[in-house]
Amino acid sequence: MVQKSHLRLVTAGSDRLFLYLPTTLSLLHMAIEVKVPSMGESISKGIIAKWHVADGASVAKGKPLFDLETDKITSEAVAEADGVVRHKAAAGDEVAIGQIVALIEAGAAPAATSSAPAASAPAADAKQSPAVARLAAETGVNPATVSGSGKDGRVT
Repeated sequence: MVQKSHLRLVTAGSDRLFLYLPTTLSLLHMAIEVKVPSMGESISKGIIAKWHVADGASVAKGKPLFDLETDKITSEAVAEADGVVRHKAAAGDEVAIGQIVALIEAGAAPAATSSAPAASAPAADAKQSPAVARLAAETGVNPATVSGSGKDGRVT
């Protein structure tokens, strides 16, 4: 947020006023909200199946951020800007359409972390859609005992 103390008033004649914002001010670190995209009228929630970018890592505009699974479709969300990703939801979390799941800090540098990639070992039940979870609960079948035919071996 721009504070009043950061702005300088510069005059250029008697009828023009300009506000000058010093370039040394770190306002380029603007946070862009990443929301769960709308998938259609009948879809109101989904599960974050996988994060493609670790929390605190940098991402380029247009690169995949996460996979969202619904009972009807699996979709890939892409970054709207270059920056550093800050997760607000974890892989396996059920999220509503329009919910903020991450922030992209545009212009920020990634935090220094170890060179090991973030471990995202999903539980066996994380590879299932909400429909599969409901059906498994209704029938008493353990999805871990079923070989999945969907993307990455998911039970669909």
